Amino acid sequence: AAPKTKAKEPISTAQDTVNAAPTPVDPPKALPPSTKPASKTPSAKTVETPATEPLKRETGRAIIRGTAEKSKIAGTAIFTPTSAGMKVEIQVTNVPPGKHGLHIHEHNSCADGGNDAGGHYNPESAPHGFITAGGFEKAHAGDFGNLEVGPNGAGKLELIIPCLSLTDGRRTIGGRSIILHEKEDTFGQPTGNAGGRIGCGAIDVVSN
Repeated sequence: AAPKTKAKEPISTAQDTVNAAPTPVDPPKALPPSTKPASKTPSAKTVETPATEPLKRETGRAIIRGTAEKSKIAGTAIFTPTSAGMKVEIQVTNVPPGKHGLHIHEHNSCADGGNDAGGHYNPESAPHGFITAGGFEKAHAGDFGNLEVGPNGAGKLELIIPCLSLTDGRRTIGGRSIILHEKEDTFGQPTGNAGGRIGCGAIDVVSN
């Protein structure tokens, strides 16, 4: 009789592995909002459009005093650069009532009764006039016209003068002087017929 053959166990094949049902995998759990990792990319920041840069922050200042030995004349002159031009603010006290010529003079000294201030500041070699009316072609750069003083001896003058500067450019008033005259400026030539110098202040430039 033929010997009995032992049955062989089935061998798993690659095809069986392919056809086998995949083991179910749980879907990944979403992290709660508070536990999400922070992005390494920096967030964009809102960039504001820079404002126009202000003008150079300097101010011209003069302390006005009487030129006579016992004079009580006093006052201030403030010169502030603005986008519209040089803002001039002048106040005086203890001045005889009436109109008084007011001009910028060449030098930064009030010695010798104001005479050391020199002549009118006139960089354009223009005739005498009123700067806000005639401009630099028909007036000296420091021809401020008249300051009117009331019965109480006080007066003030405010002007805006384009193209005038303290230290930069062709028409600079820093390091000069402001002169208050005894009479009204009639705008006659060559300097307005305003008489003597009764008040003077050296213009110094101060950084704010």
